[in-house]
Amino acid sequence: TLASGGVIPQLGGAPRATPAPADIGRLYNAPDVAFIEARERNFIHIGIGSGHRGHPLSSTVEDSFYALRDYALGSLSQAQLDALTPVAHGDLVAIITPTTVVPADGPGWRVDLDGGGRPGEKVLSEARTFANRVIFSTFTPPTPHTSCAPQPGTNRTYAMSVYDGHPVLNLDSSVDSTTLTMNDLFVAADGGILAAPQALSLERDTDGHGIDDAADGATALVCVGLRCLSGLMRDEPIRTFWAQESVD
Repeated sequence: TLASGGVIPQLGGAPRATPAPADIGRLYNAPDVAFIEARERNFIHIGIGSGHRGHPLSSTVEDSFYALRDYALGSLSQAQLDALTPVAHGDLVAIITPTTVVPADGPGWRVDLDGGGRPGEKVLSEARTFANRVIFSTFTPPTPHTSCAPQPGTNRTYAMSVYDGHPVLNLDSSVDSTTLTMNDLFVAADGGILAAPQALSLERDTDGHGIDDAADGATALVCVGLRCLSGLMRDEPIRTFWAQESVD
């Protein structure tokens, strides 16, 4: 056989034979996969959002972003893979408040994008996880209008904790920067479909001598298109380790 494996989730209307049109979320993008160290139990985070790429102006489907957890960190036999119980939409905790409780040993969480008066909001690009923060973007089509002038949609960039889906930054720039709300989950602007997030590290020249100085450190940014967010990653270097196995 070419490959072996098992089914982790069944989403987007599966496994129902005749799902309702609003439940047929399409998963076009590659998943965002990241190893997460947790106090209770380490896991592999799998982040992916639904959205009909071929019909970005559609508002029929109620799309979601999913943050799944795979606790099987070692190798499994095909029999063990076949015995896995796939995770369904309803098994994931819906993030509806900034303090929603997500069990530490649960299958993960989700964000339903049809709330808040934003019909048609969907994920049309890949997500990324940096420093235990999940970043992804959505697109909401413009509301119907009678003008002949083109109307832009709305794009949003979300930043959420990989552990519980809670807000991690004061993204709505409110005066109270310590009490985060659901409005701190994202920043929004008029525009089109955004690309996948990218991490950047910019060297600093704090003394103004025109030469990057190691003592000046660096500024870590996460950029989505022309939108860049600071504070999502640590500025100082982080020690990491890796190993390559099965090398002749």
